[in-house]
Amino acid sequence: MKRLKKNDATWKVLALHQPPYYTNPAGNSEETAQLVRNLADDVGFDVVFAGHDHSYSRTAPQKAGKVDEDGTIYYICGSTGEKSYEVVKNDSFNFEICTNDYNAAYI
Repeated sequence: MKRLKKNDATWKVLALHQPPYYTNPAGNSEETAQLVRNLADDVGFDVVFAGHDHSYSRTAPQKAGKVDEDGTIYYICGSTGEKSYEVVKNDSFNFEICTNDYNAAYI
């Protein structure tokens, strides 16, 4: 953890499978989500990329679950086939966009 905090990289990016801010509440672990959110806040990640929900969404930059211009932006962008789940837009997640209206989305 100390090495991550001291890192002076221009961009700090985290990529993982399950998103910490999600559009499919049935398919995520709140415990894991909170762990990743805390890590992103502590380390100062600029961007977190995830898939899993078969949707596209992007949050406003945020810290501690509140919009903050110096915070982390979270993306869900992982679906290239016909499989998708209904998008549930949780207002407390501060999504700026949340949709299944695309042909493919991947990292």
